[in-house]
Amino acid sequence: MKPVTCGWLFDKYIIACRYGNNKGSVISRGVFDTLRKLSSENAELPEKLTIFLGKLGISASPPQRLNEIVHILPRNKFAFGSASYEITERCNYRCSHCVLGNKKETRELSVSKKMQIIQAIRDAGCVFLKITGGEPLVASGFREVYSYADLLGMIIKVQTNGSLLSERKNQKMFEKRRPHKIVMSIYGGGESSYQKLTRTPGSFNRFLKSVDWLKKSGILVRANIIVTKHNEHEIDKMVEMAIGAGFEYFIYPKLTPTFKGNPAPMELAINNCSAMKEIDKYNQRSIPQEKNKKGGECLAGKAFFHVNKDGGASVCQAVRRSSVSLLREGITGLSRLTDIAREVMKKPSKCELCEYNKECSTCPPTLGLFQRAGRIPSHVCMKYGS
Repeated sequence: MKPVTCGWLFDKYIIACRYGNNKGSVISRGVFDTLRKLSSENAELPEKLTIFLGKLGISASPPQRLNEIVHILPRNKFAFGSASYEITERCNYRCSHCVLGNKKETRELSVSKKMQIIQAIRDAGCVFLKITGGEPLVASGFREVYSYADLLGMIIKVQTNGSLLSERKNQKMFEKRRPHKIVMSIYGGGESSYQKLTRTPGSFNRFLKSVDWLKKSGILVRANIIVTKHNEHEIDKMVEMAIGAGFEYFIYPKLTPTFKGNPAPMELAINNCSAMKEIDKYNQRSIPQEKNKKGGECLAGKAFFHVNKDGGASVCQAVRRSSVSLLREGITGLSRLTDIAREVMKKPSKCELCEYNKECSTCPPTLGLFQRAGRIPSHVCMKYGS
């Protein structure tokens, strides 16, 4: 495995570790062109680069070929730097808060078509790839598709409920081809609360086995702590679980309707002021919430896109309709995403006149989810929410 990727991200060239740490650096166009030339010549690793990689925590003692250490990802006409791929909607849990709702649909693309999507994401210039679901590890051909994405040199995150990391075959896969990071949900601090949400017997014990393996693996982990009425009394316990395992964490108490507009998940949202204050304190001390924004501007459809299980590329996961078929159109269709983003990110006219407009951070697609559900909480709309 080549431990370093070099490519174009948003509006700059970067060189970054693919696994083990979050280290990386911005480089000049001149340095990128030099590395690309050395790569094409299969040249030995320059001494200066060896020293630099050492600062990133990468041991690369010469003589070694640059191509043995660094993936050079060519830049193309697109400005995309990252993408997420919803490889399946299937899941081994039946979580009552899931934005996908009741996942009865089992149809999936063939493995070859999934690989075609991965290739298109890479050809679009993406340095970062997040593989999600449903539960991605239940997807047919997951290991083949994941390994292919790794071979293409992208920096990969896998978003999972964590239960299937208890299986040795999956552990071996991630030990052989290490992801940059695993993003894992925590649904409770004990068996009762955890399984009330997942509605899956035995899920908590499998989750604990996965946590034990991850602690020993050295893989970077971010824990998404999902707070609901089932586990609001266990916030401290879930945070201690994440910290004790050495995981990054962020707490999510705000639940959304399903993508089809069913408000059912919102019934599980907490309405406890003291708990919310506790969550705010924890989140201020934890890692910042990741957002695809730069200088306040949303990058969805401009530097980032989402791909659903059928290969439809949209500006983000919340926008389920306006999409480009990567299988039929290839990456040329992605040129339409900028116009689609401009349209779907347009605020309703009454928002433009609202006195809270400047301080409002709710994106129009998210607002649309709550509007379709017929319930808008105050954290979504300060004026009309309840």
